[in-house]
Amino acid sequence: MINLDLYSSIALICVIIIGVPHGGLDAAIARQKGWPQSSAHYLVFHLSYLVLSILIIYLWYLFPLISLIVFLLLSGVHFGLSDLIVEKKINISTIVAHGGLVPIVIPYLNQNDVLEIFTILAGEYSAAYILVLMQYLILPWLICFALYTYYIVTKKEKIRPFINLIILIIVSFLCPPLVSFSVYFCVFHSPGHMMKILNNLDNSDRKRAVIEAIIYSVITFIIMIFGVVLLVDNFHISESIIIIVFIGLAALTFPHMILVDYVTTFRKK
Repeated sequence: MINLDLYSSIALICVIIIGVPHGGLDAAIARQKGWPQSSAHYLVFHLSYLVLSILIIYLWYLFPLISLIVFLLLSGVHFGLSDLIVEKKINISTIVAHGGLVPIVIPYLNQNDVLEIFTILAGEYSAAYILVLMQYLILPWLICFALYTYYIVTKKEKIRPFINLIILIIVSFLCPPLVSFSVYFCVFHSPGHMMKILNNLDNSDRKRAVIEAIIYSVITFIIMIFGVVLLVDNFHISESIIIIVFIGLAALTFPHMILVDYVTTFRKK
């Protein structure tokens, strides 16, 4: 059984408060990239999100190990691309250096704490298996980080993402995993993403996007609270919160990652 300390509890609250609205702007992203705005297409868009989210929860229930591994992998790709979206040229080592922070570096540096979290999300055997996998992945990440450092030193450009990464690595050394993840997600990742989206909208659509994000967030918060209430009959309150936060956000952010990474990255001309 895991007991969240004060700092980890605050970190999870921050992830929920900032993370849910972070994905609440996806309808605005879709419109911005040309998604038809008729009532029928609006309904299709939301139904697609709902179906994908339910499917993710169901697949996690059936295949927790595979689901957790896939989610960590996709999260790494998403975070790596998002951190470097302003770059004109992005190489693989740079993406891995940034994207590996959450799924590789933080778990590797906080193995005991992460083992407890992964055990709740996927079972004891799966958690141990994933941590063993991290032992093998940390060396490739270090190589990519070294190449990235060499690139920054020799090219002397776009140093801000590199400095951010250094700061986050230091935070990962010093803080518990949930705090490290919260600092990355709430300070570096989400605000930049939200401001970029809102700044690219005209005034009328910006207002609409904010209202949509508020409505989506309130509905999601209610569902998450209801989920915790249902789970406390079988799990400790801390475990219930972790399950709802991570599996729930995985269900919500999977379609978000498809939209953001496919539309804003792979379809860039």
